[in-house]
This record gives sequence, structure tokens and C-alpha cells, in this order.
Amino acid sequence: LAPATGLPNSYAFLGEVNEQNGCGGTYFVAAVQTHEYTKIIDLYGRDVAAELFIELAKRIEKIGPEKTIYVGRSSSSSLVLTTELKGSGNGKYYLLQLKKITSEPFIVAGKEMFITLKTGVSLSRAEGYSAEELHRRADVALTYGKRQSGNAVSFYDDLQHEETFQEMTIFNELTKALAANEIDVHLQPKVNLETREIIAFEALARWHSPLL
Repeated sequence: LAPATGLPNSYAFLGEVNEQNGCGGTYFVAAVQTHEYTKIIDLYGRDVAAELFIELAKRIEKIGPEKTIYVGRSSSSSLVLTTELKGSGNGKYYLLQLKKITSEPFIVAGKEMFITLKTGVSLSRAEGYSAEELHRRADVALTYGKRQSGNAVSFYDDLQHEETFQEMTIFNELTKALAANEIDVHLQPKVNLETREIIAFEALARWHSPLL
């Protein structure tokens, strides 16, 4: 268990997902993070933030007709949850309920506070992904969810994986480009249309990449 909250830690959570893998069926893994977590720590400390997580986990566990959601602590700033989908499509029912639990305020340091949730979702597939892979995909989706405003849900898909790979490729090649002198600097004049005088220059960098 995670010491601060008493919730199942990441190791225990992965064990639960592995059990679901063995039973077959369709289920989802979701990584959840509160947008206000860091601010709460700055204002009130980690103990108060842990209390918020405990209350959030209790509300999540009550979602669903059979209340079979398993909630664990994924990291210091996020929770992770999983449940089997029985006649619930791709989990939209659960995710809608997840959004509803933030409609009521949480008590933080004796004060009422509304929070926003960022959620990344990974669905089990016939290919039989491992618990670690499903967890990783949920974290990837969470990264995209955090870029959106308000309560946000992002589903993992192969396009996101390709986008992430492309971003890493560009970053790595750009680092090499500086050493290989693949970037030329061109000065473009800015002209005053009334006097036709050059008043400034704009520097433009052009990258000649053999790969991209």
C-alpha cells in the first residue's frame, strides 16, 4: 500500500490488472490527475493533498452499478483505476460518472474546493496487452489530457503514439543539426513603407535536414 494514503500502490494495481488479463473480457485502465494537486501541496502540504486523494478514491470506488472499480496510487500526483466493462461500451458511462464526482466540492484543509480531473484511458484489446503496457498507454493519454482545459478525458490511440515518436525524433535530430551545421540563419529586412527605409532585421533559421 502507498504509505501516505493507504491505497494500493502501483505494484498492487498491476497485479490486479494482470488478474483481469487472465480472466479475459474487456476492461479499461485510466490514469487520473487533479489539476490543483501541486497548488494544494504548496498551500497546505502533502498530508492535505493525500487526504484529497483518499476522498477522491472513495468517490471513484462508488461509481458503477456493481461498484467494482479498483483504485490505486500510480505516482505522487496521480491515481490509476480499472474495471471490467459489462455492457458499458468503451467506458463512457464510467467516465461520465467520473466527471460528475467533481460537481460536488471536496473539503481541503477545512475549506470547500472544486477540483478538475485530467484522465487518460487505455482499453484492453484482443491482442492481450500486458498490465504494464496498458498502464503506460494510460499515462501517455493523460499527458494529452493535461493539455486540455477543464475536466478532460483523452483516449490512447496509435496516432498519439506516432505523434510522441515524431516529437522525440524532431528533438533528437535538431540536437544533431546544431553540431552538424544544418541550420542556416537568414536576415530578412523590415521596411518602413512610408520612408522605404530599413528599420530592422528579422532573423530566420532554415533547417536542411537529410532525414526530415
